[in-house]
Amino acid sequence: MPNPKDMPLKDLLHMHTRAGELYRELSPGSLECYACGHRCVINEGRDGICKIRFNRGGKLFVPHGYFSSVAVDPVEKKPFYHALPGSPAMSFGMLGCDYHCSYCQNWVTSQVLRDPEAVAHPEFYSAEDIVTTAFRYGAKIIASTYNEPLITSEWAVEILKVGKRYGLVGGFVSNGNGTPEVIDYIRPYVDLYKVDLKGFNDKEYRRLGGVLANVLDTIRLLYEKKFWVTPDTPARTLVRAAEIGEEAGLHYVYAGNLPGRVGRYEHTFCHHCRHLLIERWGFKIVSNSMKDGCCPSCGMAIPGFWKSPGARPSPP
Repeated sequence: MPNPKDMPLKDLLHMHTRAGELYRELSPGSLECYACGHRCVINEGRDGICKIRFNRGGKLFVPHGYFSSVAVDPVEKKPFYHALPGSPAMSFGMLGCDYHCSYCQNWVTSQVLRDPEAVAHPEFYSAEDIVTTAFRYGAKIIASTYNEPLITSEWAVEILKVGKRYGLVGGFVSNGNGTPEVIDYIRPYVDLYKVDLKGFNDKEYRRLGGVLANVLDTIRLLYEKKFWVTPDTPARTLVRAAEIGEEAGLHYVYAGNLPGRVGRYEHTFCHHCRHLLIERWGFKIVSNSMKDGCCPSCGMAIPGFWKSPGARPSPP
């Protein structure tokens, strides 16, 4: 048997699989995978878009028995702010993704089978191993994250099922590109579900490899199925946070992403005379009265980077 360290990663991962459950047969040798919103039609010998779910002999094989990353973090880092505040959460992730976001902070694990510059080394454990580790570190929550958990749902559910027997809360941190079938499949074992909504521009979603409508449909479904979906932060909470910053002595504190709803906290005022310097509506500049980096009313220099350095020579 070849040494695993000498094997191509894809071949190694193919050795750590089991028959999947989230698919249906279309015709002899052809099947539809519905672990994510792509609903890949996968013919014999081919992989899905995620590159980790594949058809061999007319059956769908899926990841099993490995992790790429395991860590214990405060649950707020997931982020869940309304779930056992301050509790340690055991995070685990596998490899692969159904998107290809160039800015992914977990790029080395999510894109490892697409990008030769992404390098990750799986570790091989059982579901019982990860639950034992969670208990060792006092975790109350165990969450599938780092890569896209929907495409490894069968393996994640096996882990969360063991955790549930011992009172651990299960979570998914996901891009939200789901299907009704996969949401029903994970529902008995996933209590907390975080969707990384990447905006409301379908063209941008398609550039990342997804479709906005799929994500919005999944968010509606999560709500209907009564998953715990952390609500929007209200404007009054952001304003109060900004006030606390000012009370602590900070001169320039902002409350973002709610245009027209946070009062003066989306504008820039002179910290000396309170003259309105830059008026904003969200990310749009409505007016700018700055004069050479100074307040036009009292002449106070305003800290910041206000002038372009101008043209520079082209790099060699």
